[in-house]
Amino acid sequence: MAIKPLIANHPLSSWLYKLWSEQMVSNIVGIVEIAVAILILLSLKFRQLRRYAGIGVCIIFTMTLSYLFTTPNMFKHVDGVPVTDFFILKDILFLGFGINLLQSAKK
Repeated sequence: MAIKPLIANHPLSSWLYKLWSEQMVSNIVGIVEIAVAILILLSLKFRQLRRYAGIGVCIIFTMTLSYLFTTPNMFKHVDGVPVTDFFILKDILFLGFGINLLQSAKK
């Protein structure tokens, strides 16, 4: 699934397509995610970076999880039970990792 329907239907990110092309928005998202990943790796060596890495991880995965509620047709009803594709639900674990990074930065 491409990210365009996710970003275009979110109130905090839909404005990106008014400024840039679909490819540019995709590139920006990728650059931000790679920058946060590098920050996570650097935080293994430099403890003072854990706070910033944790903030970045929490922002990314809170935003990703919120796509479940802002993108149309993310939930389908099977026998009266709402079901999703589950690919976004893995981000609950990553959000927990970000919170853990933030807590370890305080120690």
